[in-house]
Amino acid sequence: MSLFAVVISEPATSGDMWWLFAMLAGIAVVLATAGSLLYLRKQRTGAI
Repeated sequence: MSLFAVVISEPATSGDMWWLFAMLAGIAVVLATAGSLLYLRKQRTGAI
């Protein structure tokens, strides 16, 4: 029961952590997409 009490008594911290993980995931996806696009662009220029 103590675990539930902590979760209920501190909703702000859990919410902040959720947003932090969400932002990190979004940044990771953007970096991965940009990296893959740059890699494909380099491969195309190298092939030509």
